[in-house]
Amino acid sequence: MAKLTQDGFIAELGARGHSRFLSTQLIVYLNWGLQDVYAMGRFDRTVKSVVEVLAGTDDTIAFALLNGGGDPEGVQQVSAVMVRYQGDVTQLRAAEEDEFFQIMLPNTLKTNPDKGLPSIYYIYDQIAYVYPKPANALDLYFHVLLREDTFLSGADVSNLPERFDKAILARTEVHCYRRAHNIDAMAVAANEAREFFLDELGMKAAESPAEFERVEPWRG
Repeated sequence: MAKLTQDGFIAELGARGHSRFLSTQLIVYLNWGLQDVYAMGRFDRTVKSVVEVLAGTDDTIAFALLNGGGDPEGVQQVSAVMVRYQGDVTQLRAAEEDEFFQIMLPNTLKTNPDKGLPSIYYIYDQIAYVYPKPANALDLYFHVLLREDTFLSGADVSNLPERFDKAILARTEVHCYRRAHNIDAMAVAANEAREFFLDELGMKAAESPAEFERVEPWRG
């Protein structure tokens, strides 16, 4: 069985009687439920990723490209930039602020900018700049830290293992029932999520009882 997409969660919530809410409201509750599961599982809320950008000869890269075309706010940090050209890979140096404002930024505005193989980069206002401007088409690799998992579009799935979809759904229902002032149903949903994590805890202990006391539960 495949992991539920955002649309799949919304459809299931509708089937469970939450169709009174607008889909936009359900998406908010879904993301709240997802955040709850991250907190309950003590998961790392950031994701390290290496993003390849076919930069061509561009010297500016928008953060949206570093987040798969999604929300640029999802990029928390760029820790390194690599350039690949004609089979060789080189790491770029992070430029100083003075270098950026005195050399790099003015170069992007020149009619005839300095060109060559980029050697430095700088992050400013959700844009990654490289200098000099590439003289030939090349690829850039960005080592990025993305903010916590979030549903942004209908086809999105969580970064958690598929089995956690059940917990995400239960915690989402907690927020739906709270909004509907159905306290009894909210308690049932909250207990369902709690039971999931208790079962997960027991499963991890059974898999590796000798190591169990020295590891965090509910990891991947």
